[in-house]
Amino acid sequence: CRCGRCNMAKSWWGLANHLIADEGYGADEVQAAVEGWIALINPDGFSGDVCYAAGGCSRPFHENGCGGMNEKRLAF
Repeated sequence: CRCGRCNMAKSWWGLANHLIADEGYGADEVQAAVEGWIALINPDGFSGDVCYAAGGCSRPFHENGCGGMNEKRLAF
């Protein structure tokens, strides 16, 4: 994500924050957990053109998208 406002970025930042602040995870553990989350939301992987420049903002995670721009309307 380049814009930093999409649901994908917000989800992994929130996960990382929780793991560090509440669970005491280190960098390697956080990285593994975030990579696991990314694999879960799109098992086929992401192409690298998920951001708004490629129209990814409106696509759900499983369709190579960022899941939307509004955390109240998550596009799975």
